[in-house]
Amino acid sequence: MLRALRLVLPAVALLALASSASAECAWVLWAYLPDGKPHPAYTSPTREECIVMRNAREENRRPEVAVYECFPDTIDPREPKGK
Repeated sequence: MLRALRLVLPAVALLALASSASAECAWVLWAYLPDGKPHPAYTSPTREECIVMRNAREENRRPEVAVYECFPDTIDPREPKGK
């Protein structure tokens, strides 16, 4: 039992470290312009910084100009391109 625990514990620790490292990614502020298509407007290293930028841009925008949303850099809200 102790031997099995010695093997399992390091594996669990490695999985925990790997999952926390993969959660750290860049964030992209996307602007949805009147044409309806999202365009990248700003990138930041953290979600919090992206949200601060989104809030700043939302405060200074006219409603018909753009809507802003933050997504991790692994998400691209644009439609897939054809082959």
